[in-house]
Amino acid sequence: MFQSLIQDLKHNYRHGNMVTRLIIINVSVFVVTALIKAFAPSFYSAYILDFFAISAEPLKFITRPWTLITHMFIHSGGWHLFWNMILLYWFGRIVGDLLNDRRIWPLYFLGALVGATFYFLSYHLFSNVVGMYAVGASAGIMAIIAAAGAIAPDYSMRLILLGDVKLKYVVAALIFMDILASQGYSNAGGAFAHLGGAAFGFYFISLLRNGKDLSENVNNGMEKINDWFRTPSASKPKRKKSKKSNLTVKHRSGTSPNTKNQLQRSADLQEQVDQILEKIKESGYDSLTDVEKEILFQASKNS
Repeated sequence: MFQSLIQDLKHNYRHGNMVTRLIIINVSVFVVTALIKAFAPSFYSAYILDFFAISAEPLKFITRPWTLITHMFIHSGGWHLFWNMILLYWFGRIVGDLLNDRRIWPLYFLGALVGATFYFLSYHLFSNVVGMYAVGASAGIMAIIAAAGAIAPDYSMRLILLGDVKLKYVVAALIFMDILASQGYSNAGGAFAHLGGAAFGFYFISLLRNGKDLSENVNNGMEKINDWFRTPSASKPKRKKSKKSNLTVKHRSGTSPNTKNQLQRSADLQEQVDQILEKIKESGYDSLTDVEKEILFQASKNS
């Protein structure tokens, strides 16, 4: 049974989108840390929190720089994980459909980093209400939520008991609750981190509208890291300086039939995507047919 479960997780991770991958990573890390916390609570406190959660103490923060990344995959309890993953699934799907799946990880990652910065600063400004450690994906998810609200404020979500609610009201309610929580005592540090993540989400969309895409730098950096680990340095071929070729290429005027067909197909696809996005604004994502969802998904993969 366990082998089958692991195989399913591997398959879903390899073939799923970024939201699916982030959920699998967060749930897997939670299962491991929850077992350690249940059977070895002292070890959990002394090593897991101390070495993987982000600390507001400057010395620990400086000597454990990896916590900037590890803290965003650790959760304090089952409900903490459950609500974070639900929100990630709901809003991540919207952002992935409208902005392309490749922007999910940069939003999550950079939003969590900004959230960690807000937490660290809030501890030294309001140490009486902010705890010593911070864990969770909430700041990164709040960045995704804010980005969804900024890019499609009139997008309709169907909520239990409430029916169809426009996205801007849901985002505003979540931010309002975090503002109130920042003045409390139970999770004020987390609330400040959430607000930092939300601020980054709005900033990300603002830059994107002005032609600057922060996700490109993050994705390019991740590709370089992946290439570095996949290929040992000793076996990496050294690039030789290419000599100038004496080959002369003559260009024909006009456009080949194949190129014309490709341009026409691209224009037709873009027109379909525009119509689908307009339909989402008016009636919500759930109003799309399976064919329309597939067109949108294929367009996001090719963009």
